[in-house]
Amino acid sequence: MLPPIPKTKMSVRILIVEEDQPTREAFVRLTSALGHECVPVENVPQALAALCEESVSLCVVSLGLPNEQLQRVLAAAQERGVTVCDLPANLRTDVRSLGPTIVDLPPQGVDLRHLLAQLEDRLIGQALERTKGNKNRAAGLLGLNRTTLVEKLRRRSVA
Repeated sequence: MLPPIPKTKMSVRILIVEEDQPTREAFVRLTSALGHECVPVENVPQALAALCEESVSLCVVSLGLPNEQLQRVLAAAQERGVTVCDLPANLRTDVRSLGPTIVDLPPQGVDLRHLLAQLEDRLIGQALERTKGNKNRAAGLLGLNRTTLVEKLRRRSVA
């Protein structure tokens, strides 16, 4: 009898454009904890180079980018079929409040489940909005199976 095939989780490669190093590092840790890979860059020229050189499925940009720079990133991502979203403001605020020692757990602790849930909710909402509610396509944008997305939506509405 053959051993069961382990279930594999689909990993998404995410480009993050964020000037603030603690925020970038926190996002890398969060995405890694979810089983995804992150390509962090600190400015628009690096983002444009990464979009040309790297294979990414999602580009998350900082909320603070000037409109002209944001448009350059959006255009480059669109040319390559890469979905773009913004870094959730609540994640940015929470990370900044932890200060430069984000690598270590702060004395007051951090509500990791809450941060991850907020990030997941935000991305699911954006995927559903972008696909006009089509769960199959939204799940594809998120690297999930449709049933996993439906289950996550069901759990969120009950809570």
